[in-house]
Amino acid sequence: MANIVEKIIRSKVQSDFNTGDIINIKVDWAMVHDGTIVLTQKHFQEICDKVFDPDKIFVVFDHLYPPNNVNTANLIKAAREFVKQQGITHFYEGGEGICHQVLLESADVKAGDFLVGADSHSSTVGAKYCLAMGVGATDMAYIFAKGETWIKIPKCIKVKLYGKLSCGVTYKDVFLEVAKKITVEGAVYKGLVFESDMPVEFDDRAVLCNMGIELGAKFTIFEPFGDEYPELKSDSNNDFDKLYEFNLNEICGNIACPHDVDQVVKVQDLHKKTIDIAFIGTCTGGRLSDFIKAEQILRGKKVKKGVRLYLCPASRQILIEMVKNGILDSLLNTGAVLLPTGCGPCLGGHLGVLGDNETAISTANRNFLGRMGSSNSEIYLASSITVAQSALTGYVGRNSDE
Repeated sequence: MANIVEKIIRSKVQSDFNTGDIINIKVDWAMVHDGTIVLTQKHFQEICDKVFDPDKIFVVFDHLYPPNNVNTANLIKAAREFVKQQGITHFYEGGEGICHQVLLESADVKAGDFLVGADSHSSTVGAKYCLAMGVGATDMAYIFAKGETWIKIPKCIKVKLYGKLSCGVTYKDVFLEVAKKITVEGAVYKGLVFESDMPVEFDDRAVLCNMGIELGAKFTIFEPFGDEYPELKSDSNNDFDKLYEFNLNEICGNIACPHDVDQVVKVQDLHKKTIDIAFIGTCTGGRLSDFIKAEQILRGKKVKKGVRLYLCPASRQILIEMVKNGILDSLLNTGAVLLPTGCGPCLGGHLGVLGDNETAISTANRNFLGRMGSSNSEIYLASSITVAQSALTGYVGRNSDE
């Protein structure tokens, strides 16, 4: 008997193992972005000259692209030369999207794969029933050289979802409810497995798998539904260390308050907290479904004077779809500003960072102190519906008809 995490690991190793064992494991895919390739490249070149397999590495420029200064431009230039020298085939030079979305959209990354990324939110591909984890640049350098890494077999937690969401409630709200219950330390170095008794849309699975890392999880992954991939599905709830259950019917709109993702309150319980920035984007909340929901709220209206509404699609393909179906035109007519596809201001690097004493409401995954800019600013996390409502009223979480 085994759970989905153990089953995928077992498919990649030759020997048996138990929970707590430290083992070596072959990787199917390795991923770096412009923020992590520089150190990876430096340490790799101290180990060997050629990567283990140039067809198994993704390089995505997304964090500080287009370059925001000369130093960044030079670092990206050096990375580009490294990619060419090594013959890396999965190269996304910039403007293609956030690395996690690129992996979700890639036909090459398949269910049951084991992926390691030099970014903490690499577990987003758990939405495709892949097992993935984030590592630092030195670990990634070794993976580049050898095509393998080490892991400690984790205990696993199952989060079981049942019921049906109410109108206006999203899976971002669901995750915040989960975070409130489990807390940011409740899944440290655990495998976090989501299961639903109803089919969950791909974008929504991605939200849960992306944000599971905020609870300290080593891996986050979704159980296949119905007859999908029976060889991957967990055998029993007894294969988990803990089981949490959430009734979707009981979940309402949620907001995570500064400065942790588990500081969650109901939307209606926040009053008269003014905002400066409303941000719809990132690897958590920049997908087509997020912009569709926001546009339905904002259509024919104008953003509140004094509020900057930033739109940052998670990939070029999402942006193309927004153009095709008129969503982008509608959103721009509200006064929103379109940013290049990528990470945008989420990491506080460029393109709309917060100044002193400013407040943002964002569809992102982190609201750490100083995450989006000034250490004297505040970040509230919410769904694109709540962010859009806030952009209209100028208050965190306020309904547009108030």
